[in-house]
Amino acid sequence: MKKQILLAMLCIFAMHTSFSQDNSEIKPLKNIFKFSVTNFFDHTFQASYERQTCDNAALMFSGGLLYQHNSSDEMSGFKFEAQYKYFVFTKEKETSGMKIYFAPYLFYRYTDKTDGYYMYDPGYGYTSTKYIFNSFSGGVYFGMGFTIARKISIDGYIGGGIKRTFGGGLKDNVNYYSSGITDPGYNGITPKGGIDVGFKF
Repeated sequence: MKKQILLAMLCIFAMHTSFSQDNSEIKPLKNIFKFSVTNFFDHTFQASYERQTCDNAALMFSGGLLYQHNSSDEMSGFKFEAQYKYFVFTKEKETSGMKIYFAPYLFYRYTDKTDGYYMYDPGYGYTSTKYIFNSFSGGVYFGMGFTIARKISIDGYIGGGIKRTFGGGLKDNVNYYSSGITDPGYNGITPKGGIDVGFKF
């Protein structure tokens, strides 16, 4: 009986030791691949790759494709963005975590826009005007990132910067008038924010 008890205790000790070693060998996940939820409302599909470069910083690159079409107007294009995140607060457990950060960013967007309209003078009918915009901006984000179930990432951020759009690049040599901060031809201070969802690996 004593031998059986001793054998059972040895088995339990061996299992506990093995489990502890497995936990100690869990490597931190430093890569994130994610999609922007909020950019869908701007008719854009955007994906990002983030790599943690050290304990308190990460580098992120994003790319997106824009397409919008209705009965008379059409807009298409693409954009690129780079961020460098500085984590000012980090709290991590084995399967969950939270990080607060600020991130300087640089942004480029190319937009091809067609404005269609009807001419009511006899003999004209439907016509359209095409424009090309090249926009550059830079600024800073403040955000908070969460890890759920070790591999699910949720990231929310808000910030702003300065946007400069060059000339409209008018295809038809027609003056373009911006209608506000959401317009592709806008110049000036612009807010930016969003929510990203992805997975860590």
